[in-house]
Amino acid sequence: MENKIVMEFPQENDTDLYLNVFGHSITEPLHKAGPAVKTFYLIHFVLEGEGDFYVGNAHYHLKKGQGFLIEPGTQTFYQADKDDPWSYLWIGVGGTNAGKYIRDIGLNSEQLIFRSESGEELKKIVLDILKHTESTTSNLYYLQGRLYDFFSVLTKDVVIDTYLGNSREKKYGRENGYGEYIKEAMAFIKNE
Repeated sequence: MENKIVMEFPQENDTDLYLNVFGHSITEPLHKAGPAVKTFYLIHFVLEGEGDFYVGNAHYHLKKGQGFLIEPGTQTFYQADKDDPWSYLWIGVGGTNAGKYIRDIGLNSEQLIFRSESGEELKKIVLDILKHTESTTSNLYYLQGRLYDFFSVLTKDVVIDTYLGNSREKKYGRENGYGEYIKEAMAFIKNE
């Protein structure tokens, strides 16, 4: 059993990036989702508690401040902890460039797990989206803007956790990588 708020906007078109599903859930102990396969990218972020995420042969135990990516066509399963069940939010996206936007965050099939210090900001965005679900042109543009806000927050401070056997390697989101290119470009311009 879970207490959840969810909205779906299934779309099949050539849009660059679109919101497919989003929501917020407070789960009961051992609440599970799956095994299932999605047709879109789905990002979950843990607001409180903990739980387990399974994809292929990999298992991740996640806590507050961590999140995970579910890729299209990939079977996954996730379950709330029995003692400290999680609450989480999620956003599912599709579109012709959805994979590029996911990679801009630093996520891909090799990097499914991340951390962020911006949980409250992400929660505010999703709860705000849930208030604008009437199917009007104005709301559709508003939702699209909030979707980009969600991605902006994640690219700002996401930390990618790479699990290598028993060790963990930390990498920061793409935001930091672009900074180096900008510095090099500025240095080049100053030398001209």
